[in-house]
Amino acid sequence: MTITTGVLQVAAGAFHTCAIKKDNSLWCWGWNKYGQVGDGTFEDKNFPVFITNDVIEVAAGYRHTCIVKRDSSLWCWGGNWEGQLGDGTFEDKNLPTIVSLGVLHVSAGYRHTCVIRYDGSLRCWGGNKEGQLGDGTFEDRNLPVAILPAILQVSAGASHTCVIKQDNSLWCWGANRYGQLGDGTYENKNYPVKITSDVIQVSAGSLHTCAVRKDNSLWCWGENKEGKLGDGTFEDKNFPVLITSDILQVSAGYRHTCAVKKDFSLWCWGGNEEGQLGDGNFDGKNFPVLITTDVLRVAAGAFHTCVIKKDFSLWCWGWNKYGQVGDGTYEDKTYPVEIMKGIIDVSA
Repeated sequence: MTITTGVLQVAAGAFHTCAIKKDNSLWCWGWNKYGQVGDGTFEDKNFPVFITNDVIEVAAGYRHTCIVKRDSSLWCWGGNWEGQLGDGTFEDKNLPTIVSLGVLHVSAGYRHTCVIRYDGSLRCWGGNKEGQLGDGTFEDRNLPVAILPAILQVSAGASHTCVIKQDNSLWCWGANRYGQLGDGTYENKNYPVKITSDVIQVSAGSLHTCAVRKDNSLWCWGENKEGKLGDGTFEDKNFPVLITSDILQVSAGYRHTCAVKKDFSLWCWGGNEEGQLGDGNFDGKNFPVLITTDVLRVAAGAFHTCVIKKDFSLWCWGWNKYGQVGDGTYEDKTYPVEIMKGIIDVSA
């Protein structure tokens, strides 16, 4: 008999976390002041709480959460002060609220949300003061607005957005004070700007961006105060800089970055004041540091990090003031802690 308790996907928001189990059930925990956990309360949770079923994708933002269900319906909940839930209101919700149908992928930023529909079109909504929606205005929207066609992937950062088109070209827009768009300037853009080509994955962090190219090389740019670009310096970059090679996936957080290599080893760098790197100390690093092995996916939050290992077990670490690590405590962790077990085989 096989008990499928393993985890398929994890999303680390600013101070909360959500995970999809192998049975497609959704579990969330952490900061819940605005209802972003989605359990019908506004109380923080330091352990995983069941939210709903039939979930195939989850995205955790700063104060809100969105999911895509098996029937391609989009549901969102949490803070909604700038319309980031997309339900036509500005009212917070502490339970999942249906927003749209025909959705393939979703990404939640600080105060905005973007989705890719089944026809490949991109729609965004929420806060737009930095032009992060990409619709040519700076007006907030509480309903989805069409932005671009032919999109493969979208990543919503704090106040900027990046997408990969179907030709693998990378386009970004929004806040650019620290060069996080990567277009060689420090000027905000309220429309999509082409950055580079041959990109297979992108992650927009708070004030920086990282992308993996077809040759599995990793490139990062933007704010670098804590060394989160990983290039051995603390200087901001407004253009893509080569960091390392053999990368499968990258996740850009608030002050740190983590990446999974082809050999499934996990490497992290940047700020470490809350132990978010997971290397057993609180010392920041401006270059990649080996953290653990046998990792499939990584998700970097504001000050915490979670990974799914090869056995589909979930491990988290870092700042834990709101219970976002999910280990039943409120104590910070400087090393990986197992939160959900992997697949357990029981021979009868």
